[in-house]
Amino acid sequence: MTEAERIGFKGIPLNRIRLASEEVIVNIIHHAYPKASGDFELDVSGYQERKGIAIRISDEGIAFNPLSHVPTGTLNLPLEQRKIGGLGIHLVVSVMDQLEYKRENGKNILSMAKFLES
Repeated sequence: MTEAERIGFKGIPLNRIRLASEEVIVNIIHHAYPKASGDFELDVSGYQERKGIAIRISDEGIAFNPLSHVPTGTLNLPLEQRKIGGLGIHLVVSVMDQLEYKRENGKNILSMAKFLES
């Protein structure tokens, strides 16, 4: 049983948490270390203030704030007029309830939270 399942997530909400986490990790693998290999850390815990899950993903790759690259105004354009990329972070923003990015001690740190419905 995963931490999210233990907290009470199941079905579509559980799959959305997995998809958002996977999107962030895949972006780190593809973009954070363009000239060498590198590591990332994933910490998952229950959220303290509300019933939910907190996910913290960090890496020592190039500085990049994904929250400053959320596409706006282009999602309604026909596919051939859209720029390539950016939809993954849009997905993460639309799925998770809280997101915070910071660059600290040479690390990109993305904190995400998803809460159970009351």
